[in-house]
Amino acid sequence: MERLTNSGVKIVTPDPISSGSARWNLLAAYESQIDQGSTAAQANTYINALIKNVVSEPSSGSKALSASSQVRVTSCWPTRATR
Repeated sequence: MERLTNSGVKIVTPDPISSGSARWNLLAAYESQIDQGSTAAQANTYINALIKNVVSEPSSGSKALSASSQVRVTSCWPTRATR
């Protein structure tokens, strides 16, 4: 997931206001940072950097999947739901 914050990466992910899958995307990205030993503040910084690479936020996961982009993040389920 580290590469998602690289310059030039374009992300299409559903709008987290209208899509549950988008909320899972953000949770998975956040939790991946926590799992790697980041603090909550560092994980938030990562999420902000990731969001800067979002170029399109369709209203649903299926619409995001059909959109074209260099990187598609439509469903990134966390590997562990609880600690």
